[in-house]
Amino acid sequence: MARIVDPVFSGDGSYSGATALLAVYAFALQIYADFSGYTDIARGVSKLLGIELMLNFRRPYFATNPQEFWRRWHISLSQWLRDYLYIALGGNRGGRRKHHRNLMLTMLLGGLWHGASWMFVIWGAIHGALLVLHRLWLQLVGERGLTGLLRLLLAPVLGLLFFHAVCLAWIFFRARTIAGAGDVLHALGTGITFAASDWNTVEFIIVCAGPLLCLDLWEELHERRRGVQAADALPFVFTTPTPLRGLVYAILLLSLAAAGAPSGVEFIYFQF
Repeated sequence: MARIVDPVFSGDGSYSGATALLAVYAFALQIYADFSGYTDIARGVSKLLGIELMLNFRRPYFATNPQEFWRRWHISLSQWLRDYLYIALGGNRGGRRKHHRNLMLTMLLGGLWHGASWMFVIWGAIHGALLVLHRLWLQLVGERGLTGLLRLLLAPVLGLLFFHAVCLAWIFFRARTIAGAGDVLHALGTGITFAASDWNTVEFIIVCAGPLLCLDLWEELHERRRGVQAADALPFVFTTPTPLRGLVYAILLLSLAAAGAPSGVEFIYFQF
């Protein structure tokens, strides 16, 4: 994904809206695969040494609201922010205004945790605002939110809308300057028209990420049938018949082979 992302976010703003849009999607995939991937490596190596590390990612892009997202993305950091910042600030005690203030402060400080940059502050502010808006929504419809058939029908729509809100925040996380983020937003605002080269990029993203996304969707649907309590259980693919599991692994390996090996791209989170 880096070969799609870097030219846009390191460029001079001379790119089309479609190219900018694909770069934003590619970064959403890059940072998730990057961070959750090397977290899985750390967990696997630790298991070899007899050490059990906590699950740190649980398919966050299937979340339909910000509260659920932060229960799925970088779970260890989310719990630390909750226990040592949000609760320490007062949590949901002291009325709605203080509750919303505490949510915003927690996410602003969470942004600063990544580095002393206005980009991270803006990223934290966006997620803080999303959490506050979600709390206001729950106060409007009730603490349980939408239930029953209505929730089932709206879940894909809410998930898609929230994913794009997360992608909007990723623009500021990836950009090095406000001007750089502004260039991407300006390109997106000029309209989305796909050229032949953009369709080639779409095909590349599908080859790279399509099999992984299908596997995640498979896991997500199976987990929802079992219930959230089974989130720490053995992944569904490990419990499937060996021939089917072998087919899944073969498809993933072919995807890696087709994508090629980029040179000199280190893990994003090494900078943190």
